[in-house]
Amino acid sequence: MESSIKKRNTFYRWLFYILGMASLALGIVLNTKSQLGMAPILSGMFCLSEIYGLNFSVLTLAYYIALVGAQFILRGKNYHLIDLLQVPVSIVFTQFMNAFSRTITYTPVLLWQKLLVAAFAVLFTGLGVTMALNMRLIPNPGDGIVQAISDKSGLSLGMSKNLFDGGSAVVAIILSLVLSGRIIGLGLGTVINVLFNGRAVALFTWLIKDKIIKLAFGETKKEEAL
Repeated sequence: MESSIKKRNTFYRWLFYILGMASLALGIVLNTKSQLGMAPILSGMFCLSEIYGLNFSVLTLAYYIALVGAQFILRGKNYHLIDLLQVPVSIVFTQFMNAFSRTITYTPVLLWQKLLVAAFAVLFTGLGVTMALNMRLIPNPGDGIVQAISDKSGLSLGMSKNLFDGGSAVVAIILSLVLSGRIIGLGLGTVINVLFNGRAVALFTWLIKDKIIKLAFGETKKEEAL
């Protein structure tokens, strides 16, 4: 009986993890489709690629590796070598993104259409972060650093996401202005991400966290959503 319950819990844990990663990838793709600016996490690398003509994919991979290193520093003795698997996981994660990019052909034209796509991007991002990170498996580096900030500071996932996105956007603005004298790749969509991605995480934490934790672990972990 106990073995059966453990198998069921493991099934739900991996199910929510995969669904969360897919939802997060969809959110990032929709953000790009909105044509309102880059997602904050990738905005700095996009600026560098545009200014210096560097390969954006290579820069993104290098940035992800740097984020994994930053997690080592934040977690200290609590870091596990298995978390290095975030690097290959990020490669798999990009395959989710490529699949959605090929599948979704809709291109919004009017501002309200772009804003609607951006709103869905925020919702799918918040849902993905909530499901994937709470399974405590192997996040992609962008979410892993948010989890590390949350664990280190004691702040909720939602607030940590807000701070990280905001910091990423500020760095991108500084890089753009210092290196080119103009803002590159950032727009209204970037602002929407900074303001609302963390709030979407808080919303879904409040709505579903207890339920998915109970299914995946057989228990409920109480945590402040905001």
